[in-house]
Amino acid sequence: GYVSQGEQTQHVNHSNGLTQYRAELENTNTAMGIGVRGKPSGKLDLGGDLSYMNDNNHYGQLQAATTALPDVAFRQTTFKLFGKYALEKHADVRVDLVHQHTSLNEWTWENGGRSFLYSDNTSVSMKQNQSVAFIGATYIYKLK
Repeated sequence: GYVSQGEQTQHVNHSNGLTQYRAELENTNTAMGIGVRGKPSGKLDLGGDLSYMNDNNHYGQLQAATTALPDVAFRQTTFKLFGKYALEKHADVRVDLVHQHTSLNEWTWENGGRSFLYSDNTSVSMKQNQSVAFIGATYIYKLK
């Protein structure tokens, strides 16, 4: 298993004589995961992993005439299972199952729930919550 946390802060004070931009940008990232592996028989390996990540961005603008930008949060949970069975000395079959859920409230992609519209009428949008599942089977032959 593992746990990690990182923090980053940026202080911006930019002026080019015509405009001035001041901001306090803060990012906090927390990640954790745990995995298990087992060998219930001489031919069978089993395992699983569960991981979680939470990444938050806070935009603290200091310029009085500008309203603060909304925070952005990215969260991802991933669950993986696998099983590997030895068919013979040099051949295995492995099955993997992965499920992942992601959440992103990125205001630059979703403008109050409305897609961005470009001058050529092209639009960009994104679902805030997304899930995906994958199942795969692999035949492994070992040359030896």
